[in-house]
Amino acid sequence: VVLGRTTDKTVIGATSDNLSGNSLQVTGGIQAVTGNIVNNSGQFIGAPGSQVAPTYSFAGNLGTGLYSPGLNQIALSTGGSRKLLLNSTLIAIGSSTALADNGSSNNIAVGDSALKASVGNDNIAIGQYAFSNNNFGDRVVAIGSKALSMSDEVSDAVVIGSKAMYQAVD
Repeated sequence: VVLGRTTDKTVIGATSDNLSGNSLQVTGGIQAVTGNIVNNSGQFIGAPGSQVAPTYSFAGNLGTGLYSPGLNQIALSTGGSRKLLLNSTLIAIGSSTALADNGSSNNIAVGDSALKASVGNDNIAIGQYAFSNNNFGDRVVAIGSKALSMSDEVSDAVVIGSKAMYQAVD
């Protein structure tokens, strides 16, 4: 079966042309009316998707996959919940971790709600609610469940332990 001209090498199935063993060969881009696009450079371009319906998912497991929650961001979700978020200034592992669009940069958040709703730069938060719900803070390492959670303007600090400096005020 040949679709189009064989000189264009748009072919499905076997023909007398040498297609290097490919069952389907397309010259140019492919575009579906809805869904993904393959451009002339061979890049797959999909809709941004969401954590509950990622752009690239798996048969029988549609809530798990890869999507883009915003400009210059990539995320992984499992079971319809974001578990990993990456952008040029943030690595966030866990549900509801650091917000990517709050003006902060160079932060690492590991744990559910770590660095959530906090603004600042060069911070590391490890643990559930670690360094979360703060107004501002730079160059902080908070390790432990609720370490520096609910604190106001803490910078240049290392805090380790469950509820360490919980609700601290500068």
